[in-house]
Amino acid sequence: MKRIGMRCLPWQLRTGILLVLILAIGVLARELVPRMLRAQSVHFTDGLLLTTNRDRLALCVEPVAAATVDLEVARQRMDAALATLTQHPHWRPAGLAQNAPVVEIGCPGKPYLLEPGVSVKGGKPTGDPVVQRVDVPSRFRVFVYILPEPELARIFGDTSIRRAPQEMFCEGDSCAEVTTGLYLSPREVHDAQFLSDQLAKAIGLELAVPLDPGSPRPDGG
Repeated sequence: MKRIGMRCLPWQLRTGILLVLILAIGVLARELVPRMLRAQSVHFTDGLLLTTNRDRLALCVEPVAAATVDLEVARQRMDAALATLTQHPHWRPAGLAQNAPVVEIGCPGKPYLLEPGVSVKGGKPTGDPVVQRVDVPSRFRVFVYILPEPELARIFGDTSIRRAPQEMFCEGDSCAEVTTGLYLSPREVHDAQFLSDQLAKAIGLELAVPLDPGSPRPDGG
């Protein structure tokens, strides 16, 4: 079969093809270059904010799996819990005191533990970690997802563990969790002590050690 080179095409067609290629390259550059520059400007940092693109502790809250909850009330509860945690002895040394913490309604990502093929075994999630990897970490240090209690029991079983990695970030050959997913029921959001304890563990102010099955829970179970 005889090949037809670009030189054999009419000049109008050659010009049209070149214009399409130039436009496609421009679109890709507009999308990829800013992302690459942002990724290059983000680094791991000392302290519990974990990355350099965060200037304060920020949390987002979102209901999933048809959970029924007043989001504004939930946000206020978390604000109150964070106000209490600002008195934690590790708050200032961990770099959390530079700006006031914030809680916003709506999270920019889906819950990792609700992704297909992901489950929790022995207190640790199993699944494809590539799903969690991001080029640029979210400005939110913790994603708080509110789920119905039956859904929480299905995911975590009979323990009070509520946390899982949400975003993983790599710098060179070093990869680590930089955003934590915290999963709570509407009832747990209204339990001030439980909420404060879980936020402290999700942020890293306290060790995240799961309770054994049968340990006291906020619903008295």
